Amino acid sequence: MAGTNEKKHIKFTELFEVDNTKSEMLNIFLALLELLKLQFVKAKQQEVFGEIDIYEILNGKYDEYFNQYAKDIKSTNVPVLFRLNNEMNGDWCHYCSMHYAKDADLYKETWKYIYKIFEANGVDNVLWVWNPNYKSFPRFTWNDQLMYYPGDEFVDIIGLTA
Repeated sequence: MAGTNEKKHIKFTELFEVDNTKSEMLNIFLALLELLKLQFVKAKQQEVFGEIDIYEILNGKYDEYFNQYAKDIKSTNVPVLFRLNNEMNGDWCHYCSMHYAKDADLYKETWKYIYKIFEANGVDNVLWVWNPNYKSFPRFTWNDQLMYYPGDEFVDIIGLTA
């Protein structure tokens, strides 16, 4: 179709031009370990910050943290699958729109805001994974999975938690 932005389906190995050598696979494994370390640091910082409020993110309160996080991920120099705020359509997540005036646009704006921070830091080794839960809780139109989709230009991979 003319004017559409269709994505070509390619194999993982083609995406990163990985030749399946042990050294390349080891690099990917080490990158995943590094990401786990970064997530641990984030969890420890949340003990200090508490659950980070979407409004505070959009107002720039955590810009320094997100800029450093982006730089840390970039420094791994290997592909990283970045799943930001998954299961957003579940009421167990503090960033679910149920907790923000039933406005999924706030989630989308937060995703784009963090994406742009990574972009501004030249992070080019991240694949952005958008991952809702298979079923919305609560089950209302305003909380449907697709209400949270930030757009093709901000998402590389779509996942689903069941």
